[in-house]
Amino acid sequence: MKSILTLAAVFALLFASGLHAALVERGGGMIYDASQSITWLQNANYALTSQNLPCDYKMSWYDAMNWAEQLNFSGYG
Repeated sequence: MKSILTLAAVFALLFASGLHAALVERGGGMIYDASQSITWLQNANYALTSQNLPCDYKMSWYDAMNWAEQLNFSGYG
């Protein structure tokens, strides 16, 4: 539910600011943003759920950067 609300908030901000993102569901839990040429994880909380961390866990900047550098999701890194 939280990820749905996060995604809805992102859409609201994009449309309110006049930007029109071209989001394409790639399948396998990934969404491609054609306007920025990047792929997002559909699960905004994947860093927490993939490591079985509590939902109120706050990752440090260093830990987040390290986690993102080592991320390999459905064959993409």
